[in-house]
Amino acid sequence: MLPCRTETTGGAVQCDGPALAPHKPADVLRFPGRSPSRVSLVDTRKRTLMRLTPGSMLLLAAAYFVAAELGLALVETHGNVSPVWPPTGIAIAGLLILGARAWPAVAAGAFLANLWTGVPVGVALGIGAGNTLEALTACFLLQRVGFRNALERVHDVGALVLLAVFLSPMVSATIGVASLYLGGALQGAEWSHLWFVWWAGDAGGALLVTPTLLTWHEAWRRGANWRRLRQALPAATALLAVCVLVFRLELSPAVRSYPLEYAVLPVLFWIALRFGQVGSATALLTVAVSAIWGTLKGVGPFTPVSWEESVWMQQGFLGVVGITVMVVTAVIGERRSAENEIRASEERFRTIFENAPVMIDSFDEAGNCLLWNRECETRLGWSREEIAASPDPLSLVYSDRALRDVVLAHINRADGSFREYPVLAKDGSTRVQQWANFRLPQGTLISLGYDVTERVRAEAEIRALNEHLEKRVRERTALLEAAIERRELAEEQARRHQADLAHVLRVQTMGEMAAGLAHEINQPLGAIANYAQGCRRRIASGSLTEAELMEMLNSIAAEALRAGQTIRHLRSLVRKQESQREATDVNRIVHDALELTEPDTRASGVTVRIALADDLPPVLVDRVQIEQVVLNLLRNAVEAMHDCRGDALLIVETRTDGAGSVEVAVRDTGVGLPADGGALLFEPFITDKATGLGMGLAISRSIVELHGGRIWAEPNGARGTAFRFTLPGESPDSSDSSETPQVRH
Repeated sequence: MLPCRTETTGGAVQCDGPALAPHKPADVLRFPGRSPSRVSLVDTRKRTLMRLTPGSMLLLAAAYFVAAELGLALVETHGNVSPVWPPTGIAIAGLLILGARAWPAVAAGAFLANLWTGVPVGVALGIGAGNTLEALTACFLLQRVGFRNALERVHDVGALVLLAVFLSPMVSATIGVASLYLGGALQGAEWSHLWFVWWAGDAGGALLVTPTLLTWHEAWRRGANWRRLRQALPAATALLAVCVLVFRLELSPAVRSYPLEYAVLPVLFWIALRFGQVGSATALLTVAVSAIWGTLKGVGPFTPVSWEESVWMQQGFLGVVGITVMVVTAVIGERRSAENEIRASEERFRTIFENAPVMIDSFDEAGNCLLWNRECETRLGWSREEIAASPDPLSLVYSDRALRDVVLAHINRADGSFREYPVLAKDGSTRVQQWANFRLPQGTLISLGYDVTERVRAEAEIRALNEHLEKRVRERTALLEAAIERRELAEEQARRHQADLAHVLRVQTMGEMAAGLAHEINQPLGAIANYAQGCRRRIASGSLTEAELMEMLNSIAAEALRAGQTIRHLRSLVRKQESQREATDVNRIVHDALELTEPDTRASGVTVRIALADDLPPVLVDRVQIEQVVLNLLRNAVEAMHDCRGDALLIVETRTDGAGSVEVAVRDTGVGLPADGGALLFEPFITDKATGLGMGLAISRSIVELHGGRIWAEPNGARGTAFRFTLPGESPDSSDSSETPQVRH
């Protein structure tokens, strides 16, 4: 109920109580110790007609105050009993529409209404607080159970009755009565009766006013068709006529003995069936106003007893009728929503069924065609009427009896697996389709099919194309293998030819060096002969001691080893053998080559200067081939300085280039490079010698490049030429990655 009015003459007190704020969609209601909760499923900030603004809060406070004055006017007229307390319904509906944050408007309206009755400020504050907490309690409890303002569900009606009508008024009644008692405006013996009166008035306001405001607001918010108001005129006329007959006319005692007040139920049910919850709530409020007005005037079915008994009878009637009608309306609404959903679902199914890119058919257990969608007609050409009229639909699409038996067995299994069959269309063409069958619990068979004719045709074309491509690939592969084999054979012949040329070059080189090499061999042989003759004479004269004999024999052996080493070195250079690479010291190769050319350099008066680095890494090479390169460069340098007298200088150097490779340089002070910079030096058959083949430098370049190196020529400063070549240093995996074809050389 609302505030409290104190009757100074009779000592009776009447108070109103707050109503719990209805849930405000998407607004957050906060209570101490609780986490924020959504008040509704609808976002009032976007979709609610009334928004929380200073104007709406002022309107809510004014409506509360005016309704309170109306309720107190009823109390003034008839003692301390108020049949309905409208401010409670206004407060609950206001908070449910505007949100829990609108509670200051309820508090202000309740405080002013109570203060207007003349009670002390403290009592007015206490009663106003109780009214506000009543509305907030209803709002909080309703939002906890998912309440919706439209009252379209039985769940919403039950929540409103239990929480807003029955439970939350207890808060207002308890706080209001306590405030009156503590303020000295209430005697101790009156509190229980006043508490019940307070609770009953607030419950009546919540039951009759709150649904009306909520449903009209929802209708407005959803954009209701207001033209239906004209359709409501007959129902409204009938209701008003019944209300006048039942609640406004003087009735004889015999007539009053009948339950005439329930004559409004048929009209209320008619309105509920036609206009839903908004019509029912409005009709209930109309019945309540008529009943209260008739009771105030002393007419109607509730007047033969005392005023207080009349009020209790009237409140009981309104409570029973109101709850019954709202529940029935909600049941009708839920059923109507379910029917609409079923119709919408059927329409969606029909749309999907007819427009699905899948063939769908259905037959009952008797073989009657129930479904045959548009895709079936498009793919097969048979209409649903033709399939339904056929005594054996399978014979229309499967002409072969054996195939028909296989298909029928697959259909009877109804295991959901897809099988592919050739199907006969109405135009006589054969199409390839995949079908799966399912059986519903009631025995109805549903089949799903896909037309895969184009896919099968495309797969056949792809297979033919693949076979053609594979054939072409095999042919091209055979040609490539033959070409590779010919290339490998040509490369092998080229390597053998190069090895033969290298061998010929070495033999030629040895022939050209024969005089010097003979001198080198004759020297140890002459020494051996001299030592042997000396030994023989000394032995004949008897003057040779054992120690002297041993010394001379050691000298003979050393000279023999020297001659043998020279001969073996010549044989290794001249003979053909398999190319074998091994880790080798480049400086050792340079020394061996210098020993072979020493007779030529001495005979030509060439001074040899050697500058070999000590920290060279080993190189993985064929020792004979690299020695051939060094030997060729040394002999070319000696021949280039043939006309130099006294200042012929041959410099041999080794070093690392910083990248892990070993560089060998042979520099001379001869005639130098030709005018073109030596562009053709390394080309085969290019020579300025009368007896040369012109293959020395060409073969040297091939050998160096075969070993992964590079060879080039450049001017040696102001005079002469410098030939340089590089060889990669040995790496940990070079033994696996540097295998060379076995070639005789």
